[in-house]
Amino acid sequence: MRRDAVQLVSHDSKNNTAVQHYTYSLEIAPLCREDLVLLPYNDYYLRSLGGMGPLVLVYKIFSSIVFLDPKTLQAGEITGSLYWKKPFSPLMTSRQMTEFYVLECQLLPKTNGKYQLGIATVCLSSEVGEGREWIVQTHLGALLNPGDLVMGYLLDSQVFNNDDLEKNHYKPEQLQDIVLVRKYFPAQKARRNKRMWRMKKLDVVTAQGGSVGVGKQGTKGVRGNAGENQYDDEAEFEDEVERDPELRKDVAVYKLMQDEIEARKTKQHAEGDADDEDEWEDDDAPEIPLEELLDELNIEDTAEEAADETAASIEDDADDMTEKRKKIE
Repeated sequence: MRRDAVQLVSHDSKNNTAVQHYTYSLEIAPLCREDLVLLPYNDYYLRSLGGMGPLVLVYKIFSSIVFLDPKTLQAGEITGSLYWKKPFSPLMTSRQMTEFYVLECQLLPKTNGKYQLGIATVCLSSEVGEGREWIVQTHLGALLNPGDLVMGYLLDSQVFNNDDLEKNHYKPEQLQDIVLVRKYFPAQKARRNKRMWRMKKLDVVTAQGGSVGVGKQGTKGVRGNAGENQYDDEAEFEDEVERDPELRKDVAVYKLMQDEIEARKTKQHAEGDADDEDEWEDDDAPEIPLEELLDELNIEDTAEEAADETAASIEDDADDMTEKRKKIE
């Protein structure tokens, strides 16, 4: 992070105080959770990560980057300072994932936390029964059953702008045509507008310095792909929060107020979305337990309750004083 500019907003010479705005610039690693990474061949990442990969998934990002090898369940971590010495980009991002249909899954004895190694037979969900199938080793062995849908990367017949692939640094047996990432629940997407919870977010600051709220269709006043992409990103993040209990530990999720629930139900009936959930009914679809939801604190309601309590207390004190006077008389 680097401080680029300082702008003086106001200055009080009598008190010797000033209000200044600082502008900082920082560079963020172009890696996100669930991205597919091909570890660089000539760099020291392969050695520092204990020989895992070379195709790995980004499992977690904080001050360090944690990778997971889906073929061996081996996990490795590199620090931010190590990454920025020789940075690299993902081979494929989560927006490039493809939907697969699980035909068969056999478990292997190796486990690592919630994951268990398995050998799955999959095909494209759009090509079920056409005969094109893949047998892939995956970390999702304990989660997949025949008939399930799973999201993953299809590397077969893809063209990549990657020096290691172009120069054949890796042997074919080190690479996979299919890399499965996570189980997919169609019901989760169908229930997006029916969730009884929400997360708070900051207002978007425009280039002119104003701030606007963010609604379902993205930033107010923004039309076209930008607003739609922003809504898609928010919805996908909510999906991720819903299916990942570990991520929810760091995220505050609030119950909807009663008026918000009624407004959402009215909108659903008006848009004709009432039957969509029945079409994708799935008992295994992830949901946030009610006990994990927080009650939102409304400052106005709290102030009114405090005022009512104060008024009631004053009335009680007045009644007590009246009774004491009567006894004295």
